[in-house]
Parts: sequence; structure tokens; C-alpha cells
Amino acid sequence: MKVGLIFLGGFGVIQAFMDKATLLYPKTSMKFPLFDGIIPAFEEGNYNDRTLPGLFGAEGLWPHLIFFALFITVLILLHKKAPSIEEA
Repeated sequence: MKVGLIFLGGFGVIQAFMDKATLLYPKTSMKFPLFDGIIPAFEEGNYNDRTLPGLFGAEGLWPHLIFFALFITVLILLHKKAPSIEEA
């Protein structure tokens, strides 16, 4: 059960990252936005510039990767600091 939740949660985080790095908001006319819009835009390199480094002229995927790495780092640090159920 725990492995399934981690897998689905990880898939959701990666899919949300890909969405925000490319389309931001998929068109409502898409039947399957992940396969019809997000993955093709990510593969073509159609990244948006709506990130903090993007406001200063940074382009491409690297500003999004920096955000993703910081996000995962914060999640790991919060997980280590959070009390477990047994401790509560």
C-alpha cells in the first residue's frame, strides 16, 4: 500500500512539474491532456518562462529543474522532521 502511494504521488508530482514547465493550463478540449498536450510539449522543448529565473531572462529547462530539485529537497527535509505516527 505504501509503495503504491509513493508511486502514484511521485507520478503526480512529475506530471504536475511537466504541466507547469510547458503548458501551465492544458486546453479543456483535450480528451487526455497528459498525452495530447503535456508530453508532446515537453518533448519538443516548449518551456514557458514563468519562473523566477525566467523573469530575469533565463530560458529553457534548467530553471524548472532547479525548482524541481529544491521542491524535492524540501519534501525530503520535511519528511525527516515530521513526527511518525508511533511518536505522536
